[in-house]
Amino acid sequence: QSSLDATKIEIEQTGQRIAARTRIDDVVGGLLHWLGMGHKPAKVFYEVSAPRQSATIAQTVNGGIVLAALTNRAEGKTVNGSVSLADASGDVRAKSVNGSIIVERAQGTGEFESVSGAIDVKSGQMTSLALKTISGAVRAETTIAPDGRYEFSTTNGDCLLTIPFTSQCDIEMSAVNGGVECELPYRNDASEMRPGFSRWRAQINGGGARVSFKTINGRLKVRGSGEPISAPPSPADGATMDVLRAIERGELSVQDAIKKLERGG
Repeated sequence: QSSLDATKIEIEQTGQRIAARTRIDDVVGGLLHWLGMGHKPAKVFYEVSAPRQSATIAQTVNGGIVLAALTNRAEGKTVNGSVSLADASGDVRAKSVNGSIIVERAQGTGEFESVSGAIDVKSGQMTSLALKTISGAVRAETTIAPDGRYEFSTTNGDCLLTIPFTSQCDIEMSAVNGGVECELPYRNDASEMRPGFSRWRAQINGGGARVSFKTINGRLKVRGSGEPISAPPSPADGATMDVLRAIERGELSVQDAIKKLERGG
C-alpha cells in the first residue's frame, strides 16, 4: 500500500496539448530502491487511444513502448526497454539506451537510434531513413524514394538492407573492418578492402537515392525483394537464324528444324 500511496498519476491539458506522467512522492524511497534497498514503486501501465492524426511522444525510464496507427508524428524514447512502432506514417522516431527497436509497415521519414540493441525496420515505405546503434545489428526492408537519403551506422554490427530489385541508388560503405555482399546488379565505382580500412561504392540501376553504411566492425548485406530484373534474351546465332528462315520459306518443317538444331545446325 505504501508503494501505491507514493505513486501519483498526473494528467493535465494546456490548449491542445495533453500530458500524462508518473510521479513518485517518496523520492528517498525511490532512490533507495535503485540502490537495492527500500520499497519498490508501483508499476504503472498507460494505454492511450487518440485520433490517428495526433502527434504522440511517449517516454519511459524503465519499460517498453508500443505506438500504432498514427499518421502525424510518432516518437518513443526509453532508457531500459524496447520500442515498437506499427502502421505509423509521417515523422516516425525512436530511441532506446538499452533495448531493441522494431518498426513495421511505416511510411514517411524515420530516425531510429539505440545504444545497445538491434534495430529492425520491416515492410517500410520510407522517403528517408536513419538507423544508428553502437552495439547491435541494423536491418531495414524498405522501398527507395528517388530523391531519398538512407543512412545506417553501427559500431559493432552488420547492416542487412532489403530493397526492391528495381531500386535506383548510389550506395557506399566505409569500415575499419568490414565487407560487402550485394545480390543486386551494380556498377562498381570504388573498392578498397584491406586490414584496418574498407571502402566500397557502387551504382545500382544507374544510381539515384543516396545510401550509406558506416561501421567500425561489420558487413553491409544488400538483398533484393520483388521480381528480379530479367536480362534481355541473347540474339540468335547465325546457324539458328538460317534454320528459322528455312522454316519461314517452307523449306523445313518445325520437327525437322528442331532435329537440325539439336544436331548443332
